[in-house]
Amino acid sequence: MALLDDNLDEILAALLESVPAKSPPEVYPKLERLLAAGADAIRKLADLLLEDGHGDDSRVRFAFHGLAIFVGNNNAHRKIFADAVSTELETAAPNSVKMFLLQQLHIAGAAEAIHALEKLATDTDLGPESARILSSLRRL
Repeated sequence: MALLDDNLDEILAALLESVPAKSPPEVYPKLERLLAAGADAIRKLADLLLEDGHGDDSRVRFAFHGLAIFVGNNNAHRKIFADAVSTELETAAPNSVKMFLLQQLHIAGAAEAIHALEKLATDTDLGPESARILSSLRRL
């Protein structure tokens, strides 16, 4: 497992060093490498997101946003992304992190995450955003 963790750390480090990128071709190979590592790699990237006001995670957010855009036109990639983010939404992540993840699902057009979004629809803080995203994803 240590070898796998080292490989994920290397993949994440290369991605985070490349953002913000000057052009998509600069970062796309690194996003492809992250996706090839699977949902665990995406969850590990999501684990680097910080609660608002608790540090600078701007590179992580740039990378995650780029990933959401990148997976949007590829059904297989979008499914991996949706599965990883859905799992993250079920964790004890702070609501500000969950809000960011919800927005990235919307950007990706990840209808595969509808079940996870439905679970958040009754949440006091996240419910309105979850419902808004659900309404748009159900039309896809």
